[in-house]
Amino acid sequence: EDNVLLRRFFAQPCHRAWLEPRYHQINDARQIRKELSESVALLEELRDILPEMGSGWHVVDLCCGKALTGGLAALWWPELAVSAVDRLEPRF
Repeated sequence: EDNVLLRRFFAQPCHRAWLEPRYHQINDARQIRKELSESVALLEELRDILPEMGSGWHVVDLCCGKALTGGLAALWWPELAVSAVDRLEPRF
């Protein structure tokens, strides 16, 4: 993989959760590399500027689509409260 953001993501143990069936809808996305790169970049920036992020924080992922960013935030910070909001009906 030549994308630095994706290499860093797959070097973390939390990526293994994506192998679970509940994440298969996300894994099948056609643009997953682009979306994953964008989500990882955002979350890395949050981690860098808010090192105390975690317990007591609530992240709201608005216009979330498949809720990739919110889902990753929940994997990176398990004690974080995450809400994902979109107009589209969930398909799973």
